Amino acid sequence: EKFEKNNKRREDSSPSITERNSNGSNMFFIEPIALLLGGNIGVGYEHFSKSGRSSISIPLRIQVTDSYTYDSYGLLSIGFKHKFFPTGSDGVVRGFLGYAENLGSISLYHDYFFNETQFIGGVQFHPSQLINITLDAGIGLGLLDFDETYLSWDASLRLGFRF
Repeated sequence: EKFEKNNKRREDSSPSITERNSNGSNMFFIEPIALLLGGNIGVGYEHFSKSGRSSISIPLRIQVTDSYTYDSYGLLSIGFKHKFFPTGSDGVVRGFLGYAENLGSISLYHDYFFNETQFIGGVQFHPSQLINITLDAGIGLGLLDFDETYLSWDASLRLGFRF
């Protein structure tokens, strides 16, 4: 008997990476809870790799009021987050790990500069191709005015729109 080589590819019912990312590898996000709890306006941009195994994001936060006294005191920060998705681009719910760097200034009684480095982790939920909900948290070290260190932490809920 002679066995001939079968050149037909097995049909896979799951969509390819290209089909999954057909909605775009870019995302604009807002942080709706930050405004209610801390007086922050949080927006940003996130770009996903073609493989879907990592992303980078640039969050921007501006604090307009103190959450307790509603006094304006000013906060401006910009950051960089690099996320790694161990499970790849598959699934409606995906976990991630990564790191974050935040730089900014705060004006209380005088102007302070801060720099925060954090390890982050979280979950992304994709209820549709265009909508992304992210819950993440981070912990690390902060440096205030180049001479004082402190424990830095962050938690956020983001609503993203893919394009």
